[in-house]
Amino acid sequence: MDSPPGRTANLWFTERFGNKIGRITTDGVFTGEFPVSGSEPLVITPGPDGNLWFTEGSGNKIARITTAGVITEFIVPDAGSSPGGITAGPDGNLWFTENGVNRIGRITTAGVFNGEFPVPTSGANVGVITVGPDGNLWFTENSLNQIGRISTSGVIMEFPVPGPQSGLTSGPDGNLWFTEGSGNIIVKLNIGPRYSTCLLYDPTKAVHSGATEPLKLELCDGSGNDLSSASITIHAIGITQASTSISGEVEDSGNANPDNDFRFDPTLGGTGGYIFNLSTKGLSTGTYNLNFTATGDSFVYSAPFQVK
Repeated sequence: MDSPPGRTANLWFTERFGNKIGRITTDGVFTGEFPVSGSEPLVITPGPDGNLWFTEGSGNKIARITTAGVITEFIVPDAGSSPGGITAGPDGNLWFTENGVNRIGRITTAGVFNGEFPVPTSGANVGVITVGPDGNLWFTENSLNQIGRISTSGVIMEFPVPGPQSGLTSGPDGNLWFTEGSGNIIVKLNIGPRYSTCLLYDPTKAVHSGATEPLKLELCDGSGNDLSSASITIHAIGITQASTSISGEVEDSGNANPDNDFRFDPTLGGTGGYIFNLSTKGLSTGTYNLNFTATGDSFVYSAPFQVK
């Protein structure tokens, strides 16, 4: 039985030289082979629509197969694309690498190609692509000893790594892990925080000790776009005095922030923001950071403030 959507009780695999998609149960019983009219099916991944999606390297196609084995193929607009890796993105699209034209492609679950994004460095030999813990897509550049990152809006950055990569995956520790095929090495790549912090107050304006400091902020992407959402909880974990690194507990003002969680306010910033009414009782003159975490991210963020 194939369930739930996007994840099945069967395992699905590509038969590159047989031009078929195979299916096997977790007991090791082969339950189907489905011919592909194109050529060289390479990588297959669960889609957000409950189907399986795969690339056809020589056929220049992205294809969809239902759990019943019905295949639909979509020709990539750029001839000679040579699609390789594919993954379901956090935006509900499928993202794939185009090794032949040095691009990252995007296709909807309806089969509409809605973006091709050039990799900045030529001859990258893009291969595997996966979703990172930061909500971006990450891909290998095997010829250049680089890892690439593309946001769901199509912004690409590249980062040097020690050697050529073959496999790439997101780890449960919030890092990326990849293999170096020629070096017999496994590499961990710390990708840093998922968000940047956009302050909605003046951090240079000090309050008197004992007063309440309303700390307002947004969670943003690298371009400053507001990513704040009621579904993302910001939790205050402590206060650090910047000059002496003396840590203390968080004290909110009254009951405005139960459980030391920031309160989401849809009227703040562009599409919403957060507020924490911080009590500065007992804090001496100095510059401090209110440290906090966000849902799904192990990185510790800071909101600076001053007391006089």
